[in-house]
Amino acid sequence: TTTLKQGKWDRHLFVGTELHGKTLALLGCGRIAQHVAKIAQGFQMNVIAFDPFVDEAKMKALNITKTATLEQMLQQADILSLHLPHTPKTHHLIDAEELQVMKPTAIVINCARGGIINEQALHTALQTNQLAGAGIDVWETEPDTTNPLQDLPNVVAVPHLGASTHEAQTRVSEITVQKILTCTPG
Repeated sequence: TTTLKQGKWDRHLFVGTELHGKTLALLGCGRIAQHVAKIAQGFQMNVIAFDPFVDEAKMKALNITKTATLEQMLQQADILSLHLPHTPKTHHLIDAEELQVMKPTAIVINCARGGIINEQALHTALQTNQLAGAGIDVWETEPDTTNPLQDLPNVVAVPHLGASTHEAQTRVSEITVQKILTCTPG
């Protein structure tokens, strides 16, 4: 849209990749990941997941293939989407070693929590064309307007906007009120 606003019609600058036939890898397979899987399946994507807490039968019922290991999932991923909490066990779960097993055409998307990906390792992988790109909504340090990932041309970066809709804010308010009402002595 920027080029059109500048009066330029540069179609040759914009060549994308189809989702059809690509493999979406979900790290974590909870409620949100399952919804993402349904959307991806609408594009005829192959959906795989690694989540030690969700059994294979549940994933199979959702038309998701469970991988035996994180490495196996990463090797197959065209797009890696993170769907897990940031805990001491998941801190830098995706580090240089994990990024090295991924395809150079792969894209990493983190809309889960900052700190799951080692941002310095991701920066190196993106800068050296070890990975094709990344979409990042969450950061290890927030707010952060000086993160070097934000300057890379193969990164789409936003400032933690995951719940920044009018509808989401209304739901959060309703949930908060409900929690207060159920916890307040009567």
